[in-house]
Amino acid sequence: MKRRSIIWAFFVFLFLGKVDAQEKIYLEGIVVDSLTEEILEAVNIFDQQSNTGVFSNFDGRFKIKVDRLPTTLIFSFIGYENKFLTLDSIPDEEVKIVLKPSAFRLPDIEVLAQPKIEKLTEPIFTIKDFVIENDKILLVKYGGITVGNVLELRDLDGEVLQSIPVKVKGIVESMHQGCLGNIHLVGGREVIEVDFSSGKINLISKYPRIKFEELMRPCVESSDDYIYKKTEKLRGQFVKFDFISKTERKIKNTITVADEESIMRMPEELGGLGFAENKYNATHSHTGPDSKRPEHFYAWIGVFYKPLYSPLYNTGEEICLFNHTLGFLRFYTFDGELKRQIPISYHLEKKWDSKILKDKETGKFYTVYKDGKEKKFYEINLKDGTINPASKIECNFVEKMVMHDGNLYYQDSGVLSGQGNRILHKVKIR
Repeated sequence: MKRRSIIWAFFVFLFLGKVDAQEKIYLEGIVVDSLTEEILEAVNIFDQQSNTGVFSNFDGRFKIKVDRLPTTLIFSFIGYENKFLTLDSIPDEEVKIVLKPSAFRLPDIEVLAQPKIEKLTEPIFTIKDFVIENDKILLVKYGGITVGNVLELRDLDGEVLQSIPVKVKGIVESMHQGCLGNIHLVGGREVIEVDFSSGKINLISKYPRIKFEELMRPCVESSDDYIYKKTEKLRGQFVKFDFISKTERKIKNTITVADEESIMRMPEELGGLGFAENKYNATHSHTGPDSKRPEHFYAWIGVFYKPLYSPLYNTGEEICLFNHTLGFLRFYTFDGELKRQIPISYHLEKKWDSKILKDKETGKFYTVYKDGKEKKFYEINLKDGTINPASKIECNFVEKMVMHDGNLYYQDSGVLSGQGNRILHKVKIR
């Protein structure tokens, strides 16, 4: 009797497994423009329940497997408002999805008074670059041929704590903070690693610029167990992030961002350039005696093939990718598994400045818009992808901006007010 029960249970299990296999359900449909009824190709359809997605084909049609109900599908396409479709059951016939062209508009910003802007440095020097760490500012300033380059440590109010002269092969270009926190003074041919965690400036080591480009610059973020390396290809139209285990020292996962439309155009427009090779990345100039193309050709490429701006950040709880190409904030586990994604549209505003600022102290993220000589700042809500007014400042020519503990630190050349040297400023962002 017991044996019969076991056999019966086995056949029931097989039957239920067969039924489950037969009940794989699919939603089919077509995506069109709300105004013209034209079909829309390459629309992204994403299932929030299973974290999977497909694209509409050249006929605007799509077919997506739905593993569990209820679920919500997100339809997104550049230049259109995102469409949400909640499903409790699957329709018998194909569905027609109508997307409306985006009419994105920045929310009105209310600032009762211009926030107080403090000058932290003197106009007699030009501030080439700066980094902020451990509530200290490390900057490199240039005092002309007689003074040269000076590394200076200041507190957050601009008071000088230490100054030392510094020499590096080639012109000082920038200061770079690596994914593991290391600070690098970058020269044309040489890089110096600098440490000021003890409250004093220490020059740790010097090494060739090529080593920096190969090992330091590609590393853009880190977590306890992983580092995240960025690679650009195809004139910056394809961006890859490798999730590399610190202990195993191998790639555990990879995520990519690509402008497929630009990549498809490239063979015809850049056919003789060899664009698909790794050496033709977003920073390669292709000029010089061996170049077969006139210099204006590469300037033209820079206009029509601007590198994608999709920064990746560690939020403290997960990895967030700002995918401005598809219009999503995508959230991953530290080892690279997709958890969820949120549609965004702020990047469609024409005055968007292609900048994301992270405040490491508060954990908040900001984006920037330019309006004449004003910069407008909005805080990004990572829960729903919306933006909220933060502040605006009047400035002339900004080269770098850093958020720290609710304050914005930025370089302004002041060229319109007759001050040619770059000055470091501080302003509170509400």
